[in-house]
Amino acid sequence: MKSPGREVLVKDVDAFIFDNRMPVMVLHLEDGRDFTMVNVEFLVVLALYKRNAGSEAIRRLIDDDRLTAFDFIASSNVLVETLKNCIDSVVIAELNERRGTYTAYIRLKKDGIVVEKPMIPSHAVYLALVANKPIYVNENLLEDTRNFEEPG
Repeated sequence: MKSPGREVLVKDVDAFIFDNRMPVMVLHLEDGRDFTMVNVEFLVVLALYKRNAGSEAIRRLIDDDRLTAFDFIASSNVLVETLKNCIDSVVIAELNERRGTYTAYIRLKKDGIVVEKPMIPSHAVYLALVANKPIYVNENLLEDTRNFEEPG
């Protein structure tokens, strides 16, 4: 993982569709700041919305009761238990300024060894939420993002 630094714990996650077209995920940090990711995958936002608002409300909203892979994972006790046993945590750690994308690292554990694998942040956040594992945002990324957003 590039630019290791202090990691700020995520206390809560909100996911929604902004202005009826842009999927957004807001990570509420333990220190009171928010970390916002825009243009995240629609299916992840949909799955998180289903978890928070209930499937009946979302069915009426989208008129589609088919399961996504995200729904299937969350509804399978075997898969959820497997995720709980193998995921240690998730950290959103990098910004690729050229592409305008973030990279998260999912920390997988087995026999006391933790291995980090790069992942799409919204997917990693979803898996951590399903497995009830901690999510962090790298402090250096928070600073880089703040600097990236300031006018030059």
